[in-house]
Amino acid sequence: MSHFARVKDNKVTAVIVADQSFIDNITEMESAFWKESPTAGVGWNYDAKSEVLYPAQPHPTWTLDKDSWTWVAPKEKPDDGKDYVWYPSIENWSEPDEYIET
Repeated sequence: MSHFARVKDNKVTAVIVADQSFIDNITEMESAFWKESPTAGVGWNYDAKSEVLYPAQPHPTWTLDKDSWTWVAPKEKPDDGKDYVWYPSIENWSEPDEYIET
């Protein structure tokens, strides 16, 4: 059994675990298709030209790196061994802080 993502209008609308034979016998009533993916989730995007599934944009200011198909923050995350969280309200990384608005 494998994980399959249902793609409609370049968005993942469902994810199921099934055999390929089950997927092959699905009759779609809409213009959608199924793509095997062990990681995709509902709401992910599909790039038809590259045939790649990638996560939804986590924050409006993040940009898509089409080499790695990952979202990149406008500022680099510190690499000093501490835990950091992206706070859209300050457009920056910070250690978890209950006083910073998310």
